[in-house]
Amino acid sequence: MKKAIVFGANGYIGASVVNKLLENKVEVLAVSRQSEYHFFQKFTERSLLTHLNLNSSEIFSLPMKIKEINWAVGESCVFYNFSWSGIEKLMDGTIENQLSNVAFISNSVKIASQLGCIKFINSGSIEETLAEVYLQNNWNSISYTLNNSNYAVSKIAARNMCKLLGYLNKIDYVHTRLSAPIDENLSGTSYIVSVFNKILNGNEYDIPINSSLFDLIDLEDVANAYYLLGHYGKNKSDYFIGSGRPQKLVDYFEFFKNRMNNRETPLRNYDHIFFNSDLLFQDTGLDLSNSFNNLVDKILTK
Repeated sequence: MKKAIVFGANGYIGASVVNKLLENKVEVLAVSRQSEYHFFQKFTERSLLTHLNLNSSEIFSLPMKIKEINWAVGESCVFYNFSWSGIEKLMDGTIENQLSNVAFISNSVKIASQLGCIKFINSGSIEETLAEVYLQNNWNSISYTLNNSNYAVSKIAARNMCKLLGYLNKIDYVHTRLSAPIDENLSGTSYIVSVFNKILNGNEYDIPINSSLFDLIDLEDVANAYYLLGHYGKNKSDYFIGSGRPQKLVDYFEFFKNRMNNRETPLRNYDHIFFNSDLLFQDTGLDLSNSFNNLVDKILTK
């Protein structure tokens, strides 16, 4: 991989991946809805970075836009997609809102092939796996209790369409899933980040009642995983990017609080096959088993 097209390059994960690609001397065409001026402020290394302002609804104009700016795709370009939208946040909106993402991503696979890209890497979610397991095993006997069903089912539809279109358009398709990336600066407005900041500042927080399992991971590790998958990710593969050691939120918060107070509390060992990162390690050599531990150390030593 010498070049990469990154769609959704201004997002939390997309911008981090762009930065990692640039650090490794990959020439990047970053596609986002953000203005060029504001987008470039995120990066110190810009010599290999080109920005293109484009909405997902304009995906069919991408080849023409690339030609207009004289950006050459070359022979080893990878197309990354991190674009997904709801109404006010990623997972909200009606089924129509969520399914509009399926059309965009499916068309992106075809456009990537037309451009001559050798690989399409798509960012999915652990939510799709949990919903899929329910549909395969329990839908006729157990109530569906997970939130964001429109989001989860649309993610499944997008993945399956991309698998088929990758085959039909003769481009390698690589799927990825992840749970909850966090950066060492604890930026963003998510509930998880807000609680970590409260713990750091010595403030009280409500004990979460959510019993679902999450796999918190360093955003830097996520970016590195995507960089390596650009090189080594295999066609028709589905990679989980995480430590493979999921926890309940209450476990993560307790661990963080104790580590901050120089007390050691080991993470629990939940047996959960949906958070399995063995294939990622097998194909890239990237071991993320200690990602959360290392992230905590980075946060506390800043």
